[in-house]
Parts: sequence; structure tokens; C-alpha cells
Amino acid sequence: MHPNGSPKTFLRRLLVLGTIRKKTLAILVATFLSSFLLLHTVSQYVLLQSFKELEIHTARHCLTQIGKELEASLEVLDTINRDWAWWDDACRFVTTPTPEFLATNLGDETFVGMKVDLVGFFAPDGKVVSLNLYDSRQGKQVEVPASLLEVLQANQSLVRHDDPKGVRKGIVVFPQGPMLFVSRPILTSNQEGPVRGAVVFGRFLDAGEIERIGQGVAAFLKVATLAEAQKSPQQLEIIRKIQASGEKMAIFANGEKSMAGALLVNDIFGKPALLVEASLQRSIFERGQRNFRVALAVFRDQWCRLSGDDASARPVGGQAGGGVERFGFPDRRRG
Repeated sequence: MHPNGSPKTFLRRLLVLGTIRKKTLAILVATFLSSFLLLHTVSQYVLLQSFKELEIHTARHCLTQIGKELEASLEVLDTINRDWAWWDDACRFVTTPTPEFLATNLGDETFVGMKVDLVGFFAPDGKVVSLNLYDSRQGKQVEVPASLLEVLQANQSLVRHDDPKGVRKGIVVFPQGPMLFVSRPILTSNQEGPVRGAVVFGRFLDAGEIERIGQGVAAFLKVATLAEAQKSPQQLEIIRKIQASGEKMAIFANGEKSMAGALLVNDIFGKPALLVEASLQRSIFERGQRNFRVALAVFRDQWCRLSGDDASARPVGGQAGGGVERFGFPDRRRG
């Protein structure tokens, strides 16, 4: 017989203790799993969703900034145009054109210095007095394509002004590509009328200009005219989605690493003319996922420490020993 009772009684006690230990472990496991599920749910549907919303807001801000960058470029072009439009020499030139004016004022270096591709002078009735086009790729002035001139002749409002204070600026889509375009009436240096004609300045929205704008908003940009975009099923779907939303822009998830946004830009006549697509890094969402993984790793580490330091590995009373003393009974094997 056992000193404190029968062997059966002792075994029953061991079984009871084993059951308690299992229940304790089960409670710990259940607590861990429920805590893990709660953490996962909160991160997925609250924190990460908040990161997504912040990311969408950032993307919208980026697209808005692209529009502002285009407006700022037009303002710079308008400032240059105004210096030429309010000029006594320009008044005399449209009345009596001379080669000397062109040689003195419209050399290749003038186009490079002002960063413009097109400079034109028009009579009050809209007829061309002088129209000069600079090709930045060739580094020289080239002959004006007939198709470009046809666009100007077909839209006389671009080259004719009745109001001395009038100005027209915006994007004009030529067969050669979209152009930032500004037109002002020609007045005296004292800004006095009547209107002597019009002077126009233009800068193509080429790859260099698009890259410059993209660097300003930290995004990779792709620009297509509406006519070009409508030939692509993917871009046509984007255009339809933007138009259906009643807004000028739309945001699309483009995988876990990047996000895409699209913007419809109106031309000088107020009609949709360009589709601007922007690709942005999903830094906010990616940072949120990384923080979640770190939090999960910390949580898992704490669980491992807890499960490795529970009653099954720790003697009651803090004393090391073997046998049944680990379960809370004194070791009867001692003398």
C-alpha cells in the first residue's frame, strides 16, 4: 500500500491533475487562437482597410496634382506669351512683316531658351503672318505641317480675338500630338488697343514634359489622346468607368506593389482630350502589411515564451525536483 492511501487513490489524483493540465493548455490554446483571430480581423478589416483608404486618398491627391502641374505649365507659357503680345514691335510686325524681325527674335536659341515648340503671329482676321515650329529632337526649326495649320484654321477662335483683355489657353490636340497652347491679342507695350492680331505659343506634351510632371508627383505617367485610348479595350474600359462615376478620375488596385490611377483632361474647348494614367507605389499599404507581420511575430513569440514557461515545466513553490513534486505533491521517495 502507498503510505498515504491506496495506489488507486494516488492514480486518481494523478488523472485529475492531468485533466486539469490538459484543460489549462486547452484554455491557453483557445485564448491564443481567439486573440490571433481577433488581431487578424482587426488588421484586415480595420487597420489595413484604413491604409487602403489613405492610399486611395493619396492617389487622388496625386492625380489632382497632375492637373495642377498642367495648369502651372500653361501659366508659365502664358507669362512668356504676354511679354510678346504686349509689345510695340509685335504690333508693327503683324502690320508690316519683315525678315529682320524673325531673324532677330525667332532664332533656334529663342525656342530653346523659352522651352517652346511653336510661335505664331496672326492678323486680326486670323490669317497667318508667321508660324514657326521647332523640333527639339532635330535641334532646329522645321517646316510647319499642313495638318497642324489646318487645325488652327478650322478653329479660328484660337487665333482671333475681339476682346483686348482676352486670353485662350489649354491643351490643343494636333495630329503631331497634344500641345500646351496659349493665345493672346496683340496690343501696344502700354496694353492699349485696338487688337492688332494674335500671338500664339505652344509646347508639345512630349515624353520629356510628361516625365518632368511625373517626377513632381512621384509617379510613372502614360499619356494618350482620347482617340488613341479608345482604340485600346483596356483604356476604353477605364474611360467608361471614369465617365460613369461622374468624376474626372478613377483609382485601380494594380497588385500588392503598385496602384494605378487615371485622369481625363479636357482640351481648350472644354471637351475630354487626354487620358493620363499614373502608376504609384503602394508604400502605405505595404508598410501597413509589414507592421502587421511584425506585430504577429511579436505575438507569436510571446505565446511561445508563455507555453514554454507554464505549470508543466515549473515546480510548485519554485523548487526544482523530479517525480510527482512537479504536479504539486511532495516527493514521497525522499526519506
